Amino acid sequence: MKLNTLTLTRRCALACLLGAALSGAQAQTPAWPDKPIKIVVPFAPGGGTDQVARMVAVEIAKDLGQPVIVENKPGAAGNLGADFVAKSAPDGYTLLWGTVGTQSINQLVSKKLPYDSQKDFKPVSMVASYPNLLVVPMTSPAKSVAELVALGKTRPLTYASSGVGSTQHLSGAMLSAQTGLPMTHVPYKGSSQGMTDVIGGQVDMFFDNMPVAYTMAKGGKVRPLAVTGTKRFPLLPEIPTMLELGYKNFVTISWNGLLAPAGAPDAVVHKLDAAVKKAVMTQSFADRLIQSGIERNYKDSADFAKYIREEYAQWGSFVQANHISAD
Repeated sequence: MKLNTLTLTRRCALACLLGAALSGAQAQTPAWPDKPIKIVVPFAPGGGTDQVARMVAVEIAKDLGQPVIVENKPGAAGNLGADFVAKSAPDGYTLLWGTVGTQSINQLVSKKLPYDSQKDFKPVSMVASYPNLLVVPMTSPAKSVAELVALGKTRPLTYASSGVGSTQHLSGAMLSAQTGLPMTHVPYKGSSQGMTDVIGGQVDMFFDNMPVAYTMAKGGKVRPLAVTGTKRFPLLPEIPTMLELGYKNFVTISWNGLLAPAGAPDAVVHKLDAAVKKAVMTQSFADRLIQSGIERNYKDSADFAKYIREEYAQWGSFVQANHISAD
C-alpha cells in the first residue's frame, strides 16, 4: 500500500510528539534520592548495632545529599523492625540495619517469623562485626575457662543471654555441648539486664557482645576469660580465643549491615553500597569502631548476600543438632 506525502508527514509528526512526551516523562523522573532516607535499627538505642548504624548514617548522608534518619524499632529479638522493612516499599527510602539474628538465626529458631530473612531482603553492604567476650563476676572463683569448667563439675552453671537464639545464647549452648556440662540458660529482654545480674553475681557467666562486655571488663566490673572470634581481639590481646583453648569450631561472631527490601532497584543498591564503602573504608572510621570494641568488616552487596547464606547454613546445623527453639 502506497502512502501519500500527507500521511507520511502526519505519522512523522505523531512519532515526534510521542518521542518528546517520553523524553519529558524521563526528564521529570527524579533521580534517587530526592528525599530523606530512613534506616530502621530493630533494637533499642545505645547498643553496638545502633552505634554503627548512626555512624554510617551520618557519613552516607554527606555523599547522597539527603538526610539519613535512624529510627529504632525494637522488639521480638529484632523481628519487629525487620518485618516492618520487609513489608515497606522497595524504593530505597526505607532500609534495615540487619544483624546475624535478623538475617540468619531468627529464621532458624522460630517457625512463626513474619518475614523470610532469605527472600524478603536485598543485601547492600556489610559493615562491621565483633565477637563475644566470655565474662564472669569479679567474685567468681574461676580465673580461666578451665577453672570455670571445673566449677561446673561441682555444681550446675548458669549463663545469661539477651534472648533465645542470640549469639550469647548459642555461645553458652556451644560451651555446654562441648564440655558435656549441664548449664541453665537465663534469657533477658536485653543485654544490659543480663550484664547487671552477672556483675551482681546472680548469674555465673555471660558471652556478651564485645562492645558492652569490653567496657565492663575494662572498668573492672567483670572478669574476661575468652573471646569467641577467630583471633584475639586488638583491645584485649592478653585474652585467648576459645579456639586457642581447644574448643573446636567455637566461633560466634555478631555482624551488621545495610539491607533493602527485596525488589529494590539494582541502581539504588549500587549507589548505596558505593556511599557506604566510601564512608567505612577510611582509617578514621575504622579507628572509631575499634575504640568501641567493633571491627570493620566491609563486604559489598554480592559478598554480603553470600555471607548471609553461609551463616544461615552454619547456624542451621548447630540449631538443629541442639534442638534450639524460640517457639
